[in-house]
Amino acid sequence: MMSTYFRFPKLKIERLILLQISVMVLFLGLIGGWIIHRGVEIVQAQNQSYADAQTIDTLEKVFNQIVTAESNQRSYLIANNPIYLNYYQHYYNQIQPILHSLKPALLSNGLSLSQVDHFESMIHLKLSFLSSEIQNQQNGFHQKVLQTIHQENRKIPLNNIYSMIQVMQKPFLHNESSNRMLASEYLKNSILWIIIAGSLFLFFAWLSYMHILENLRTRERLNEKIKQISSLDGLTGLLNRSTFLENANSILEQSKQDNEMIGILFIDLDGFKNINDTYGHATGDEVLKKVASNFREAIRSMDYIGRFGGDEFVILVRHAEIEGELITIAQKIMDTFSDPYLKNISTKLSASIGISVFPRDGDHLQTLLSHSDHAMYRVKQTGGHRVEFFSSALNENIRYEQQLKNDLYGAIDRNELEIYYQPIIHASSQTLCGSEALIRWNRGNGELLTPGQFLHLAESSGLLSRITMHVLEKSITQTNMWLKQLRHPFLLSVNLSGQDIRDIDSFYNFLDNLLKVHSFPPHMLQLEITENDLLKGEAVEALQKLHSLEVRLAIDDFGTGYSSLAYLHRFPFDHIKIDRSFIQTLPHNEYHERLVRAIITMGKLLGLTAVAEGVESAEQEKFLIHCGIEYLQGYYYNPPLSSNRFQETYIQPLYES
Repeated sequence: MMSTYFRFPKLKIERLILLQISVMVLFLGLIGGWIIHRGVEIVQAQNQSYADAQTIDTLEKVFNQIVTAESNQRSYLIANNPIYLNYYQHYYNQIQPILHSLKPALLSNGLSLSQVDHFESMIHLKLSFLSSEIQNQQNGFHQKVLQTIHQENRKIPLNNIYSMIQVMQKPFLHNESSNRMLASEYLKNSILWIIIAGSLFLFFAWLSYMHILENLRTRERLNEKIKQISSLDGLTGLLNRSTFLENANSILEQSKQDNEMIGILFIDLDGFKNINDTYGHATGDEVLKKVASNFREAIRSMDYIGRFGGDEFVILVRHAEIEGELITIAQKIMDTFSDPYLKNISTKLSASIGISVFPRDGDHLQTLLSHSDHAMYRVKQTGGHRVEFFSSALNENIRYEQQLKNDLYGAIDRNELEIYYQPIIHASSQTLCGSEALIRWNRGNGELLTPGQFLHLAESSGLLSRITMHVLEKSITQTNMWLKQLRHPFLLSVNLSGQDIRDIDSFYNFLDNLLKVHSFPPHMLQLEITENDLLKGEAVEALQKLHSLEVRLAIDDFGTGYSSLAYLHRFPFDHIKIDRSFIQTLPHNEYHERLVRAIITMGKLLGLTAVAEGVESAEQEKFLIHCGIEYLQGYYYNPPLSSNRFQETYIQPLYES
């Protein structure tokens, strides 16, 4: 959509430029056509003027030729010198062709044919008379010829011929003058209009140039805006992933030439998901913008920061000569979470930061990013809110976890996931009242993994719901067998994951069908959910739907989350499981003593039974029983046991008794 929006002005500008060029070409064509037409008129007028002048000169030439011929004829008659006769013949022979070429010009300029013929006949008569006198001279009539000369008895006087030539020259003189003036006028007008047209053209061209220039500047601004939009993250204004990688690759190549050390900080926010789940994505976006702004202020101007997506950020630190500089920048990043705006939204918002260093940890950008990502992931696994450098040992751990992740996909099908059971003891009677089903992964090579070692991999792989279903099916099948041997109720407690809550419809259908297929009493099944998963918006509806199956619900790790008390009245809980972190310090931590007492008392007031997790000593047991605890669970009684060991330790003795 965005690319279409910005392409339209580009086409509009090109069409406008083409239109302006077309108008200018049309204008030039019209002006050029007019100039050519006017030029033709000027040339025609000048040619006509030249032709008229030529005709006038030709008439003058005819007269001069006649005069010269007559002069040489007289000289010959008087001196009887043949040289004059030759001159006479020469001029006499030139007159006739001149007259022949002159006739069309005379006729084309308005003279009648009779006038032209009369003019030619006068000249022919004159020439004939001159020739006849020469003939008389040659025939011996010398005295008669001389007499004719002395008496000026000329049949065709030159004055008559000249007068007639002048009469014939008048229209040519008039036309020649008119055409010359017309050509001059045309030229003056043409120059004036050329100046006007040229000025208009230059003005129009200047306006068009300025308009085109402004349009091109507009396009350049649009292109810059498109480039900016395509290179920046739309939410935070930081470099987006592709632009960051492009810049980082260029910097890395330069660093190789300059032997410069650079650092890559891979940052993932801790606690951000809870903000989205609690306050919504609009608030989450505002938090991301504030975090990005704080990060930008915390780094140096020479460093680069980009958002890789979600709540992941990457910083490239230039000229990092010692690791201490990277630690300093990482600490500044961590300090940004003390911002009052962020703390007002969540006190648990922080960051996990992994750092890789060029060239120690790799000489390719993808390698450095991968290594810093692995270091960051290790921080996440150990609780977050910390900085860690990549190391070769860390790389080995990452490879091991990647292998675990790959193997986990087929672990259920290979029947490697086993169910262990930890006893739940009734406090007052010290008798077995149930068990918590806990998953173990037997990899078949003697390696037995606890949930903390692989469930996070299952969560990132989307396998948690499938594992929950596997645990439920196996544990319900096993517990059903035990219920047939026991003479009193036996509670089975199973942990739910956030994925089960999010996909409640599918999970509800599965559980409902499972209970019916195995004819398992719903009130003998307890589902545990942690406080953090309660923060999800769909948790209330999900738990109410599960409660409609008449199963029991328990809040797990109570006291470790925030707003715990505020959430109790919203959910249909039956049990509170006090987190082991409060039990471990009993009875020597007064604060935890008061807190545990308060939780047990509050539970009773709300009609909820309390279960203490992590009981490891007789002192703890005694203190908890004194506080009125109903149920106990921990290594003091037994660690999680395989089904066979649990059968031997608890079920078989009860059955035999």
